[in-house]
Amino acid sequence: SYKVEVTDASGTRTKEVTKNYLILTEGEDDFFPGCMDTEDVHPTVRARAYGEDETYSKDVLVPLIRAISSMDMAVTLSLGERSFEEYKAFREAGADRYLLRIETTDKALYQKYDPGMSWENRDRCLRDLKALGYEVGTGNLIGLPGQTLLSIAKDILYFKEIDADMIGLGPLVPNGDTPLGEAAPGDLHLVRRVVAMVRLMIPDANIPATTAVETLKPGGRVWFLGSGCNVVMPNVTEGAARAKYALYPGKICINDTPAACRSCMSGQIRAIGRSIASDKGSRRHTYRRGERKDA
Repeated sequence: SYKVEVTDASGTRTKEVTKNYLILTEGEDDFFPGCMDTEDVHPTVRARAYGEDETYSKDVLVPLIRAISSMDMAVTLSLGERSFEEYKAFREAGADRYLLRIETTDKALYQKYDPGMSWENRDRCLRDLKALGYEVGTGNLIGLPGQTLLSIAKDILYFKEIDADMIGLGPLVPNGDTPLGEAAPGDLHLVRRVVAMVRLMIPDANIPATTAVETLKPGGRVWFLGSGCNVVMPNVTEGAARAKYALYPGKICINDTPAACRSCMSGQIRAIGRSIASDKGSRRHTYRRGERKDA
């Protein structure tokens, strides 16, 4: 195991516990099977989330990104706040997308729940990523104590301003190992309304129906697919490591296999009259800023 900071569903500041693991502790043999053995789940998309851990330096990551990219897969990274030079190196190695949630545009709230971090630097990171040509995923956490409807509205305007390609909108799911362990869960009805508003504001963005929603409400992902979401992100981690990615209590599907998750989710999607894309899932840019596509 490895001492890290576990997080709420949000990624907010937490207590230190020894729970997680480093995927590279046993060498690259642990890494590449995870990319190759999931062909039955989706042959062209992989997302690797390492968190904000400097163990994964540029020199470690660039060869891995290059190797995965050579398999004709869309490479999505979630490595936290890095320098422009690092983002540039990852992009040149073949990374296509980057996930970095802003969490809130309320700077006072951001500082309260992520002390020692800089909202301005996180904003800088997102703008650097856009400038380098990444598809950029961001989002907010709904249900933070002290959050207002006005701050959520400003979040939505921020997503539109930076022209976010993928927007994750999730409820707070309290984790007992964090300072927000006693907080109330986020209001799913409010989250659903925010999803619908973002869909109207940025019609061609990718918006995932999150596992956090399903954790709070069985069937929640399908409910949200009918409210503006168009992406699901099943966990394709195999074996014992799967249960270690437990951001909050009651996280769904930790004992399932990737194949079982695909079968279950595919059936639910088809049951509501939707189909599953076979491409790499890039944003289609149906709409451009200042333009309107006639129906």
